[in-house]
Amino acid sequence: MTGRTRSGRRAARRKAALVPLLLLFFAAPTVGQETPDVPAGDATIRGRVLHSRTGAPIPGSEVALYALPADAPPGLRRATSDANGAFAFEDIDADPRTTYLLGTRYQGVAYPGARVQFEPGENERAVEVRVADVTDDVTAARLVELRMRIDWLGGRLQIAETLVFENAGERAIMVPPEVRPGKRALTRLELPAGAGALSGPLGVVPEGLVRAGLELAWWGPLLPGKHEIEYAYEIAGATGAATLDRSLPASGVRVTVLSPQGGPELSAPGLSAADTISLLGRSYTPWQGEVADGPLSLALRLPAARVAPDAVKLAEVRIIGELDEAAWSGREEHVLTVAGTAPVVGGEGEPLWTVPLPPDARDVRFGIRESSATVTPSGDGALAVLGPLAPGETTLDVSYNLAGGNPFVFAREFSSHLPLLSMYLADTGRLGLESDRLHNRRSVRTSDRTYLHLEAFEVEAGERVELEVTRLPRRTQLPKSATLLAMGTLAAVAIFFLVTPLRGTMDDDGVEPPEAGRARRERDSLYAAMADLEHDHETGKVDDHDYASMRADLRGRALGLLEGERRGEAAEAGPAAARVATADRFCRACGHGVEPDDRFCARCGKPLTPDAPA
Repeated sequence: MTGRTRSGRRAARRKAALVPLLLLFFAAPTVGQETPDVPAGDATIRGRVLHSRTGAPIPGSEVALYALPADAPPGLRRATSDANGAFAFEDIDADPRTTYLLGTRYQGVAYPGARVQFEPGENERAVEVRVADVTDDVTAARLVELRMRIDWLGGRLQIAETLVFENAGERAIMVPPEVRPGKRALTRLELPAGAGALSGPLGVVPEGLVRAGLELAWWGPLLPGKHEIEYAYEIAGATGAATLDRSLPASGVRVTVLSPQGGPELSAPGLSAADTISLLGRSYTPWQGEVADGPLSLALRLPAARVAPDAVKLAEVRIIGELDEAAWSGREEHVLTVAGTAPVVGGEGEPLWTVPLPPDARDVRFGIRESSATVTPSGDGALAVLGPLAPGETTLDVSYNLAGGNPFVFAREFSSHLPLLSMYLADTGRLGLESDRLHNRRSVRTSDRTYLHLEAFEVEAGERVELEVTRLPRRTQLPKSATLLAMGTLAAVAIFFLVTPLRGTMDDDGVEPPEAGRARRERDSLYAAMADLEHDHETGKVDDHDYASMRADLRGRALGLLEGERRGEAAEAGPAAARVATADRFCRACGHGVEPDDRFCARCGKPLTPDAPA
């Protein structure tokens, strides 16, 4: 497959994903009243609505701007093109994390126009929305590909299908309901026996897709070029062996069937298995080929399953969080274990497992790693795991955002007993933590971050675990020049005390001389400063460059104190000892005493300067 083909397919998929949103834009006038405005800011998106073939401006066309912010609910704003086809959306947010979708409707057909994300520092973007004339003649269209994804939910099969069409004409194809009798549809497909619960992306069945019994007919709209429509259905009561027979409306249709790892086993005459791929956190085997003529027949062997919710246990929950001025960003890993040797499913209409979410969680995303299980939101603010879950360990990933505050209170409850709750909070160096249930552990450092680590053991079902996080004021840091000046001043003070003759540690009456007390206190302060420096470097508060410089300075001052104390002791011992001490030298690297004729240190092996003490 060429890079151009892959790019074209990705572009077609992006356009197909925009169409359900555009249908929501134009579904009814009340939509704009129920949806808040887009986020405010100082940016502008300007554009024109133009005819795709002639380039002529299209006046009076309603344009919709849909915003998907990272930390706020979606927003919607509308505009109408002027006599030159121009429109503008002003005073909008330029946050690079916000995605804007534009589209318009022309002659009854919704057109996805552009997808905009501002670059950092950018506050204006120009776009074009191209529209085409509409026809009800379907002869320029043909079905070129059918993609199927099979998921086994234990007792029922879920089939997601994507139809890829190619419109070789210059007009959009749409057969309105009033003229459909006696007209050809873009395609007619026969669904497998027992198919039910037809649905589409975002809960919206594609426009123009009509079901009558087991027959699906699609009447458009189909824009010029290559485009896709997506839908899904279920087959209930699927146990043991099952057969999916599909009749295709034309020959030469390329078919791809994705069967999940772990079952059901698939036999597909005319299709060849390819390398395993990962999709939506699950592993699938692709079966690919071209159906020249006749029906597509798929034979499935479904694995045995048991209705045993009690076999599922929650082993551990790991929460990784980051708090900034505006919001909390959290990611959770729920480790589920299944006892036994066969997959488990929930009862009729009941989920196998539920995960309660924080009440005000937004931008919720979820998935199960390497599993054929299905996860869906439930109506009570939780996630429902429908199964099947394979024996052993399975990890459910959940991420969401919460509105921030100071202090910020993070609270979680779980639907069952939890042996271990591990929490990792990104350390900014100015966080205060308080919790009656979570206990501090040693910080965890990754290649680029340091995380505060807390744990709670044996959390009961329904028990509320709270953590209060307070953002402390920023500490005022001295400029680097001022820091160096302060270090130099401390060094000068240390030298002053060192050059003052020391009279020993005690007077004759057993009282410690003031000079010895000052030297001892300075030595203890240096040791404490070195210990604090090691801790700050370990937790990431001091970088490697500053750590090396400050450690060398503290080490040099400590060695100087040692030398002063030794000289003082020699002076107290008498003139002969003082002469020996004066003649002694010390290694600058490790502080070890050396003889006058030594050229290298006997302890560390470093070369010695002829006349310089430590």
